[in-house]
Amino acid sequence: MTSKQRLLFVMSSMDNGGAERALLNLLEELPEARYDVDLLLLNPTGLFMGQIPSKVAVLQTPAKVRDCFTSVRGRKAGVWRLTADVVSGIVSRDEEIRRGFRWKYFFSPAIDNIPGHYDVAISFINGQVLYFVDEKIEADRKIVFYHGDYRSARYSEKYERPCLERMDGIYAVSDKCIDIVRSVFPEMAYKMKSLPNIVSSDVVRRRASEFIPPEYDADAPRILTVARITHEKGVDIAIRAAAELKQRGCSFRWYEMGKGLTGDSEQAACEKLVEELGVADVFTFLGARENPYPYIANCDIVVQPSRFEGKSVALDEAKILTRPIVATAYPTVHDQLGVKEGIIAGTDAVSLADAVQGLLEDPSRREELSFYLKSNEYGNAGRVEDYFQALEGERQ
Repeated sequence: MTSKQRLLFVMSSMDNGGAERALLNLLEELPEARYDVDLLLLNPTGLFMGQIPSKVAVLQTPAKVRDCFTSVRGRKAGVWRLTADVVSGIVSRDEEIRRGFRWKYFFSPAIDNIPGHYDVAISFINGQVLYFVDEKIEADRKIVFYHGDYRSARYSEKYERPCLERMDGIYAVSDKCIDIVRSVFPEMAYKMKSLPNIVSSDVVRRRASEFIPPEYDADAPRILTVARITHEKGVDIAIRAAAELKQRGCSFRWYEMGKGLTGDSEQAACEKLVEELGVADVFTFLGARENPYPYIANCDIVVQPSRFEGKSVALDEAKILTRPIVATAYPTVHDQLGVKEGIIAGTDAVSLADAVQGLLEDPSRREELSFYLKSNEYGNAGRVEDYFQALEGERQ
């Protein structure tokens, strides 16, 4: 190539999720000699704002865009914004349909196009970000990434289909995830491909050594769940499993690292459940952490209690740090966790408790899992070449 490509990544925010960590990892790996990279955040907030590489130009988010994509809870919102929420709520009880309706009839007419022209515009997640990239960005090539199980997440086929038809590339983070997207949109299968999130072993290991978690109890085995507190992540299942383990007399401390989405009631519900089940002494909410790796490296078991996932960044990081893993049998789990890499439990609390108890009471099994993980390389920074092809398409 004779000149650098101009890229624009669009993301909802830089909150504490796996997709955000995946974006940071990718941005770190993109060579400055090859790309000029801009980043637009629809809601420019989040725990990871300070980790955006200095080589990336963070665009100023227009005021109208911020107003559209910031929750009205806890702030003074105008009548127009409140009306959008009320009307969309009347139209449907389905969250994704409400978002699509709100975009089409309220947000899109009110938002101006982003100035400038790009070689490639990247919707790093789907949904509202996809709508925005499709309509409000001028670019020669547009692509979108799916980080979850399309069917389980109940995305809105009605609102996404026309946007996807105009995308030049559609990518998902695992083979299972892209197969699901193909099954929903078979006529667009020709431009779909799986492309795993970039995870650097060197970065994960280096950051894992930065400190010892002061919150950890040294007198009991430490169980860690790294997840946003949302329904799909199954934190409530973990809490019920902890109650089951406590009732059985097991010694442990279970730590949950993450927080709920802004305006969502799931975190309050989980905190209430901890009190109702009497497990506040063994189940601790750590909240979000800018560096989760020391917590992973210094725990005894990592538990992923999800109802559905795409390809969990937290599990990739746990494998790099050689921690024994227990995960629920969500639809895409076998894409990421083999029989020698961890334990797959049922998606109910009792089955999860059974699997965790088995590892708590069998240190040799934990060591066996860790030894296998140590003998394999789970970082994939070398896959960044595949991203070059995704970004540049036939022009590469």
